[in-house]
Amino acid sequence: MLELKYFPIDPVLREKAQKVEDSEFGHKLDEVLNNMIKLMVEKRGLGLAANQAGFTKRFFVLDMKALKERQVGHLKFDKDLLYEGRYLKIVNPEFIERQGEMVSEEGCLSIPGVYKKVKRNSFVILKAYTPYREEFIIEAEGIVAKALQHEFDHLQGTLFIDYLSPLQKRMFLPKYLKNLSKIVGRKVTFLDVSRFESLKKK
Repeated sequence: MLELKYFPIDPVLREKAQKVEDSEFGHKLDEVLNNMIKLMVEKRGLGLAANQAGFTKRFFVLDMKALKERQVGHLKFDKDLLYEGRYLKIVNPEFIERQGEMVSEEGCLSIPGVYKKVKRNSFVILKAYTPYREEFIIEAEGIVAKALQHEFDHLQGTLFIDYLSPLQKRMFLPKYLKNLSKIVGRKVTFLDVSRFESLKKK
């Protein structure tokens, strides 16, 4: 059973994920992604990246049905790719194009209870693969574009709070650490934050 990883106690969230090699595609990878979908659904998320489940490979999953219910703007992809008619499995993603700007509120399963405004590109084109190495393209504006960039960032070892100012971080951390301590069943302190931040790529 997969377990969700949290900031600032799980260093894997700072690791840059590695490309999935040709030999790693197939049924075993598909099962890993299925288990990630189960974890995402259990935690009521819209997306989940490999790092958040303890893996250091380049893949993530999205709940496209839930995202499309909130979608405004252009969205183009092959609906036949959806698992159970709603979940999209994305392996070795690569942005082909990114344009425009938008600022909107974001949250993250690995940083529970924190919601902050982040600047993103408003339109993206992403190339990726299915777990069985079938190439596909997704074009998106709005919330889907935001979700693709958010999950891609995870694979780079980047969290959405990295876009906040030092002051913004200091303001939410005391309450957040107290709440996280209750979730994980142990005291989480600013020392944990310092250790985690020391892992950030310069």
